[in-house]
Amino acid sequence: MSPKLQGGFTNFLATGYELTVGGKRYYLTFNNYSTVTLEVGQKQAVAMNIYGADGSNVSLSNQAYVGRQVIEQEMGDGSKVDGSGYVLECTIPINALSGVSDTSGQTIAMSNNNLWSGSVEAAGGNTGAIILVGIGFVIAVGSVWKFSSIRKKRG
Repeated sequence: MSPKLQGGFTNFLATGYELTVGGKRYYLTFNNYSTVTLEVGQKQAVAMNIYGADGSNVSLSNQAYVGRQVIEQEMGDGSKVDGSGYVLECTIPINALSGVSDTSGQTIAMSNNNLWSGSVEAAGGNTGAIILVGIGFVIAVGSVWKFSSIRKKRG
């Protein structure tokens, strides 16, 4: 997702997202496993599926949106260039996660090993759990751009 750098993703990646809430693992896919092609400034609602390790499968509509926007990137020499990248934002109702009734005191983590190694984590969340998961997703997608550029600088 660093289009100005060699080897970065330039398309929206619809699979590979792993959400862990209180030790329970869920796998997320978007847009029926298909990428999205948008012009800068456009956004589109996409279907979202949540697969639980227990075999559960929840399909959600109008809960996830993909957009394409201009992103300022810092190159290895310190210069900055404008590129474009995809942004994913979604809301996951807590009742869509089988086996989780409350996020109070639990750790929520998001990762996608196809995009970066590591995860974005938040702990607690006794209020506004749905917002917390949504924010975690936004942070995860933003981290992709940051980690991709750091990895490219290391070479």
